[in-house]
Amino acid sequence: MQLTDNKYFSEYDAKMTAKYQFDIINKTLLIDRNNELISLEFIQQFDISNLTITDCEQIEPKLNSETIKKLTINHCKLQNLDGFNLENLEILRLYSNFQLAYENVNKFKQLKELELSAVNCEDISCLESMQQLKRLNLYINKVKDISVLKQLVNLTDLNISANAGVNITPLQYMVQLTKLNMSWTNFMNVSVLEHLVNLEKLYMAQNGRILDISPLQYLVKLAKLDLSSNKLKDISINQNLKSLQCCLYHKTKEQIYHLC
Repeated sequence: MQLTDNKYFSEYDAKMTAKYQFDIINKTLLIDRNNELISLEFIQQFDISNLTITDCEQIEPKLNSETIKKLTINHCKLQNLDGFNLENLEILRLYSNFQLAYENVNKFKQLKELELSAVNCEDISCLESMQQLKRLNLYINKVKDISVLKQLVNLTDLNISANAGVNITPLQYMVQLTKLNMSWTNFMNVSVLEHLVNLEKLYMAQNGRILDISPLQYLVKLAKLDLSSNKLKDISINQNLKSLQCCLYHKTKEQIYHLC
């Protein structure tokens, strides 16, 4: 069966654990005499999580499809992205790939959504040229400096949670954001957020140093606010946020209050 001839076959989920398992692909997709993939004509989504090999260039066939829009590589030992030549890739999810050299991720010129979670990331300067990005997830890393993100004028959804000690000052220039997750970042000064007047969803859980959230009163479009596990005594700003539909916070250690 040649699945590349089937226009309805647009997604392939291969939970690979070893190189030999790519024989499955070779048997189901169209290949030539040299065991090279001729095309992945209709495939748009590809999941090759849980690989034990370390170099994508070992993989036969390589993914050179023009049609693949989404690539997921989670919990792998891949060391680089060199073998992926996906010129129309729009969504890339990389989670828990601690050995991965992610610096050339900017070669995907059409990328709109990027997840670089738990990849031992410290320097994100490689993202500066990725003007097309709309969603960025940097969950569980060691990022301190996010100033390069000021250049990403199309970015509307940002997750910097679990980056302890990250400098959030550059956020004040990212006024286009509609969703921001900054939980577990150990920040204190909320005033930089008062400029983010387009925010609709804001997550600030587990930031025990926050004492004053009055600057949030200017976020008139805010519909969802997560303040859980903080040491706040006054959350009266809720009354000023007319668009707020859901607010989560700990009033005491024993009880979580929800205003939804």
